[in-house]
Amino acid sequence: MMPFHDERDSAEIRLMRSIVELNIRILQTPSASERTALRTTISVLRAELVKLIEAMPIMSEDDVTRATTHHGMSPMLISAGGRRGPS
Repeated sequence: MMPFHDERDSAEIRLMRSIVELNIRILQTPSASERTALRTTISVLRAELVKLIEAMPIMSEDDVTRATTHHGMSPMLISAGGRRGPS
């Protein structure tokens, strides 16, 4: 694994790390058929990563209004992993 692996990483980050690691492995693999298999795996992982990214919600103005009305303050920032950001 890469040196900065964190168990709290999102699925998207883990997939991205896997893609990078497999790309590096391609450079170290002597067999053309094994490199082809790695490329196939990377293509599948990349397609899954795209699906996950496309499924990520983008907050609408209605979402902002609901959040500010419910909480009576500005929307709170939430960073990756569900931890709250600075206020």
